[in-house]
Amino acid sequence: MSFSDDEIGNNMNQNQNNSSTITDELTFQIANMLRNGLGIQQTQSNLDNLSIGFKLNADNYPLWATLMKKVVGDRGKKSHLIVIPSTPKEIEPTYEKWEQADQTVFTWIIQNIEISLINNVSQFPTAKA
Repeated sequence: MSFSDDEIGNNMNQNQNNSSTITDELTFQIANMLRNGLGIQQTQSNLDNLSIGFKLNADNYPLWATLMKKVVGDRGKKSHLIVIPSTPKEIEPTYEKWEQADQTVFTWIIQNIEISLINNVSQFPTAKA
């Protein structure tokens, strides 16, 4: 079986168009999120809720993680997602306040993942885990 140069060229152009369409759509989605303030729902009356506009699924972890770090960092809680040199021990006076903040971050994570992932994620002891 052999293909003519025209057939090969047409096939290559179609593959490039498909790739360009995917890239254009991703660029469009990111631009919309940025234009809409990342879709963050933040009101003065309810700062316990946080939504980045889409939920973690099996295909979007890199973008989801980047946006979550930014919005959690904006709320002053980024240390609950990155390496922490020392988490307070349960007997320390600062532990209760730290645990409350960690549970808040954990709740934000749960609010921004697909329902099918909640059971797995809810088993972790801390937001960072």
